[in-house]
Amino acid sequence: MSRLQLMNRFREPDLVQWSAMAHRVDNFTQMCRIALVGKYTGLQDSYLSVIKALKHATMKCDRDLTIEWIEASDLEPESKDKDEERYDAAWAKLRSCDGIVVPGGFGDRGVDGKVLTAKYARENKIPYLGICLGMQVAVIEYARNVLEWKDANSEEFDSQTPHKVVVFMPEINPEVMGGTMRCGARQTILHEKEDPTKRSLASYLYGKDQRIMERHRHRYEVNPEFVSTIRDAGLNFVGTDDKAVRMQIVELDRDVHPFYFASQYHPEFKSHPNNPSPPFYGLILAASGQLDGYIAECEVFVLDDGGEGDLDLGNYERFLDVTLTRDHNITTGKVYQEVLQKERRGDYLGKTVQVVPHVTDAIQDWIERVAQIPVDGSDQPADVCLIEVGGTVGDIESMIFLEALRQFQFRVGVENFCLVHVSLVPVLGSVGEQKTKPTQHAIKELRSAGLTPDVIICRATSELEPSTKSKIGMFCQVSGNHVLSVHD
Repeated sequence: MSRLQLMNRFREPDLVQWSAMAHRVDNFTQMCRIALVGKYTGLQDSYLSVIKALKHATMKCDRDLTIEWIEASDLEPESKDKDEERYDAAWAKLRSCDGIVVPGGFGDRGVDGKVLTAKYARENKIPYLGICLGMQVAVIEYARNVLEWKDANSEEFDSQTPHKVVVFMPEINPEVMGGTMRCGARQTILHEKEDPTKRSLASYLYGKDQRIMERHRHRYEVNPEFVSTIRDAGLNFVGTDDKAVRMQIVELDRDVHPFYFASQYHPEFKSHPNNPSPPFYGLILAASGQLDGYIAECEVFVLDDGGEGDLDLGNYERFLDVTLTRDHNITTGKVYQEVLQKERRGDYLGKTVQVVPHVTDAIQDWIERVAQIPVDGSDQPADVCLIEVGGTVGDIESMIFLEALRQFQFRVGVENFCLVHVSLVPVLGSVGEQKTKPTQHAIKELRSAGLTPDVIICRATSELEPSTKSKIGMFCQVSGNHVLSVHD
């Protein structure tokens, strides 16, 4: 190092991110149990990349990982005749799991067990991730049990069946050993249905990229001759090659199954501790009950003028029968951008830009401006302007907006300002008691910000008890008549 004069070219490694990750992993308290149904479970290193991808995904989901290793052939009826105890144990393991992975493989041993696994996952709405052969058996199972093609199979396992839903589709390259195999990185094109409410799982997991690169290693693929029939029966091919001939991703609609996703490629090969493979991440999100929340954060509602916002804006449009614009979606970034533009124009006369009053004034000016925009098709402004502050009271992100609202009540007059706080009143499962502490804490945070709610809307799993309403009213200094209950 000294001779080559490299000593000054190296810095101490920055391990902050890795140390934080190690601390998180050491303190996980919840576990996710995943069944891995394969042919080589006796030699677990055969699935090393799958194991790592599962671990990366569970780490991001703040879960410990437990893998239940299940030999696919043990799930087959023939296994019951040979060793009933082993057969029962295999099915008991499968039923105990939160999610299922059927990885890639070759040969016909255990294939029927994998088909039965796909059937069990589909019918019982257990999160399912199929990889390579795992996608092929998902298609075979669907053809057999939904389309009722009882002889449906892969050409690899039954070359004589009239319903070869999986066929030999090589990439011929005679100059390369193994040239009949489709290998390496290949592009997948994501396709969406015309119905915007039927957005695919793949688009949520991979983001806005309609073209993704993943690695392949296979010879057999879904038979193009049967694709339209299978799709019409409800199994969606949402990812294809660039010619739409090779089916790369298959899934069920989310209103049919919470997570039923399979790919012809091997997503495990591109997983990383800080960036888990999207399909594996989706599986663990679903298996740990976090997928709905993740998807809600991904949703974007497109307004008539092309502006984008979250689903709340869409809900206001639908339920209030109003038409909103991009200006009705106020974000921190938009506010800061407006303040910077004012500074560059010289509106602040060269003075230092301050949060108070410059940023808070910008928020209040924005609210007054959009309050004058007609939303019902007339040329008149609305009688009431509803302002929703997102997030949680006490979060640093919402503090600037709370301060702006504190000032705004004096700008418009307290008689023209009504503050409504929406709070969750959870029920403690062990004793069934409605707990008011979260609401009390939130109101305390509001009051410390200079805001006192006029109305408290309490979300709960059941009608709020009179004593609970009274308690919230007393602690929060709000009339009991102004504590409203909204239950599921």
